[in-house]
Order: sequence, then structure tokens, then C-alpha cells
Amino acid sequence: MANPVSSLIFAYRNTDKTSNGDIGRAPVAIGQATNLFNEIAKFDNMIGAGAKSALSIFCDSSKHNKAIDYAGKGLKFASEHVNPLICASSVLKTATSDDKVQTGLTEICALSGMFLGEGLAKQYLEKNFTDKNVEKYLRNLSQKGICKNLAEKILNSNSSSKAATILRGLLFVCASLTSYAAGEKLGKEFAGDIASKAGIKKIDQKA
Repeated sequence: MANPVSSLIFAYRNTDKTSNGDIGRAPVAIGQATNLFNEIAKFDNMIGAGAKSALSIFCDSSKHNKAIDYAGKGLKFASEHVNPLICASSVLKTATSDDKVQTGLTEICALSGMFLGEGLAKQYLEKNFTDKNVEKYLRNLSQKGICKNLAEKILNSNSSSKAATILRGLLFVCASLTSYAAGEKLGKEFAGDIASKAGIKKIDQKA
């Protein structure tokens, strides 16, 4: 789901994971950062105009410089294949783990939970948190006296669409993180039983 708020948070989290040794997350962070930049370029303001100008200069330069052209293609690939890159980072994490079976099964459960949660969240948010619906929610809140000043400030400044974007982004991130954590917890708890029933022996040598 293209959203500047979720892209910003995911880019930060993946950058943090990379700095803490999970090097497989580096391409993911780059992809999310590229998505964030592309979303900012859509803004109809000075910041958006600056981003568009930078993109234009980058594109023009890539026509005359192979290195810039390859870098641009790399960024484009990363931004369009974030989920496959996340899967690849899990494969790398498993391959470099002391307990490959435990780590591998845990990663499978975590990513399965995350993708399921994100899929459901995307459908729900796109249906229930449209710009018009959020404006309606804000009016209801104002009428009921709940966060009245904030709701009226958003409505009076014609910022309900921005509020909707922020809400969708934050709720999507919450759904993604929660479903990943739930899947990871289940994976850690049942990985041993799953491996035992499947007849998989522990592989504790590093690749």
C-alpha cells in the first residue's frame, strides 16, 4: 500500500535493523526510502516540487551516465520488490543463523503472519478509511465533543485527506508489526514441535 507515513516508518525500522547486524534488510530499507521519496514527489507543495525537480535531474543525468542509470534501475527494482527482498533477507538470516531450523521456521511463520495481516489491513483500510469517510468520522467526533478542537481544526483547514493518509499509514504499520510479531511468537513456540514431527534435525553449523 503506497503511503508516505508507512514508507517512512518501515524505512526507519529496516535501517535500524541493518545497523544492528541484519544486513539483509539494507536493500529493503533502500526500497522503502525510494518509495517514500516517490510519494513525497506527489505532494502539491514546495517539498513535492523539490522532490519532482530532483527526480527530473536524476532522470536527465541517467541518460548520459551509465553509473547513474544503473543506480536508478537498482532503486526502481528495490522500490517495486520490497516484499521479495524481505523474504530474501529472511533466507540470509536463516543461512547465517546458529540454529537454521529454528530460525527458518520462525521466519516463515513471522512473514506468513505479516503478509496475511497486511493483506487484510489493506482491504479494510481502503474500504473504510477513504478521504470522505475520515471527514465523516471527524464531523461525528466534533459533534460528540470528542477531540472537538482537533477535529474542527482539521476540517476547517481542509486537511481531512491528509489526516486520512496519516491514519491509513499508521494503522497499516500497526497491522504489519502486530501480525509479524504474532507470527514470530507462534514460530518460536512451535518450531521445535514442527521440526520434530516433520523429522527435521537441527542444523547448527553456520553456512
